[in-house]
Amino acid sequence: MIILNLISPEQKKILRIKQLFLLLRNLFGLILFFTIIIAIALILTNYSLSLSYEYNQPTLNNIAFSEKEVQGINNKLKNVFTVQNQHTYWPPILIDLFNLVPNGVEINNLTIDKNTQVVKIGGLAKNRNDYLQLITSLQNNQQVKDLNSPLENLLSKEDIDFNLTFIYQLVPN
Repeated sequence: MIILNLISPEQKKILRIKQLFLLLRNLFGLILFFTIIIAIALILTNYSLSLSYEYNQPTLNNIAFSEKEVQGINNKLKNVFTVQNQHTYWPPILIDLFNLVPNGVEINNLTIDKNTQVVKIGGLAKNRNDYLQLITSLQNNQQVKDLNSPLENLLSKEDIDFNLTFIYQLVPN
């Protein structure tokens, strides 16, 4: 087999340049094609994300609203805990006070000021002995201090309408 080279060196050079040009053109064409494909994919992704954002926007607003609700509930709970911490459990104090009251005495009014620990009692004693028994039991109690019993409480022998004030130490010294 004989190979004949009928093309001149100048034409070979032109053919090589044309081949290189065609290769570069095809390469740029492929790059352009893939760039267009990637751009279309990015545009579709952007569109999908914008639709998703618009769809989820009310949910995001609800989450923000829910955070505000949670903060409000937390503040209310803090207030409840503050009130609970400042609360005095009164039944033991009331039981102790009413155990000091003899049978012939009715308590009609009881006021306790937690801050000053001042107790005001108003009531009715059947007779003077019952009233004096109440005064004695209050004076003998270690938590009762500064008992104030006006003299007018002793003026009548029966059906004594009385008012007393004293300091009841919530925590004994």
